[in-house]
Amino acid sequence: MNRPAAGQGQSPGRGESTGSGESLVQGQSAGRGESLVQGIAVLSVAGFVAKLLGAAYRIPLTRLIGAEGVGIYQLAYPVYVTLLSVARAGIPVAISKLVAEYHAVGKDSHARRVFWVSFWLLASSGLIFTIALGLGAGVVARWLGDPRAALALTAVAPAILLVAAGSAFRGYFQGLRRMTPTAVADVVEQFARVAVILVLAWVLFPRGVEVAAAGAAGGAVAGSMISLAYVAGLYLRGGNRLLAPGAAPRGEDVPLARRVLSLGIPVAAASLALPLMGFLDAVIVQNRLRVAGYALREATTLYGRLTGLAMTLVNLPAVLATAIAANMVPWVSQAHATGDRRELARRASLGVRACNLFSVPAAVGLLALATPITSLLYADPAAGAVLAWVSPAVVFLNLYLVTTSILQGMGMPVVPIYHIAAGGLAKIVTSYTLTAIPAWNVRGAALGSVVAYLVAGFLNLRAVMRRTGLHPDWRGWLVIPTVGSLVMTPVALLVDGYWPWGRHVGTLAAITMAALVYGLVVLLAGGVRKEEIASLPGGTRLLGVAGRLRLPIR
Repeated sequence: MNRPAAGQGQSPGRGESTGSGESLVQGQSAGRGESLVQGIAVLSVAGFVAKLLGAAYRIPLTRLIGAEGVGIYQLAYPVYVTLLSVARAGIPVAISKLVAEYHAVGKDSHARRVFWVSFWLLASSGLIFTIALGLGAGVVARWLGDPRAALALTAVAPAILLVAAGSAFRGYFQGLRRMTPTAVADVVEQFARVAVILVLAWVLFPRGVEVAAAGAAGGAVAGSMISLAYVAGLYLRGGNRLLAPGAAPRGEDVPLARRVLSLGIPVAAASLALPLMGFLDAVIVQNRLRVAGYALREATTLYGRLTGLAMTLVNLPAVLATAIAANMVPWVSQAHATGDRRELARRASLGVRACNLFSVPAAVGLLALATPITSLLYADPAAGAVLAWVSPAVVFLNLYLVTTSILQGMGMPVVPIYHIAAGGLAKIVTSYTLTAIPAWNVRGAALGSVVAYLVAGFLNLRAVMRRTGLHPDWRGWLVIPTVGSLVMTPVALLVDGYWPWGRHVGTLAAITMAALVYGLVVLLAGGVRKEEIASLPGGTRLLGVAGRLRLPIR
């Protein structure tokens, strides 16, 4: 992959709409960087495929090792994700931000040096945490309340080093606004991970449920190894222009490392939202369910329903939020670097609008069809009640992710830390209190997650509005998504309830019809504009179809 011409992206507004109407489209600059919509589309499609695989494999996995085995697996996974987040220390986002800034002003040699310094920081920290988890697996498992998780913790430990090293390459490509390498790496990693998980779970289950869960945890190692090989190979193909440290003196390595860490550490703390909530569940839920009177196996099964089944579906819409967030960091950084406050506010508003356009219907759909969906996917209708309680978290979690990226792009990575800390505190109080009540059990922890993300998301949004002078676009942010969701819900319930050709087929038909109805309402209400559709792959054809249908797209 050849390096873009120096100076690419120096003018953030180049090729963009300059009218008062907001657009999600950012024109490409002179180089080969992807536009905002293209970047979001690439990461969204890849992320959706990866998340779909991540959700789908739990269907056969649950049938292979049961909810109890999934519960053991889920005890190990949040610990792994939390330690990985700490090991990466937010460095990939710092790489993306610094590379975008240096590239915008033509300092490509500094951009390459940022990558080189960051790679060694990530590899070193990843190795330390891999060794620490491998040696301390037994202690951590006992602390979590189920010693059987020790094997799974040991099996997943090497993935920390591999993922940390690979994230340096991803951050570099994202800083150049090239999202395709990250997208392909995500899909490749997930395919390999899922394949190894299912094979090892099937082969090892006769040796015990904890051994099968460890095999499933080991799938992360295989996936991360293949992903690292792909992004490293892509980088090496760039030749000396990508590999050479460039004109930046080696004496700047220490200052660069300090700057990377000064940006990355606050980013890491803020990005702990998902792993932190999962980690809190791992620590609180099992132990409080035991207080409520549940036996170990019952507690593990309930925990598996919450974290392995319900939260997996809640995290699925976060694919789009993550794609938007990854693109917003360099996009907002460019506007912030030029001091264009109006453009900064415009871009922040677009991020929130794009986020809510899919988050609101996703939350409403999961709430309305909770039991049919868990019956379809996991053959476990009892998980539907848990999913219904936690489904509103979709909106607030995604809002937190996108607004965090906006604040990070503005050079304020510390602000979201306080907000997620406040959310975490709210979750601890709610989950600790309600989970020990038998009538609530895991639904108390589900409500705790909703409260946590609500607090963190709205505090973030308030900070963005204050720091940018952003005025709320209630019509685009809330009215259109809410109206579309209210229209689609009765359609979904009617199709699911009265579909004559099989219950599960009816659920699939209900989801499809709901998505079509929602999309039509959004188009009729002007929620998506012509230039936004045109920038998507195949967008011109979509506009042609819309024209033949005489849809009033602005």
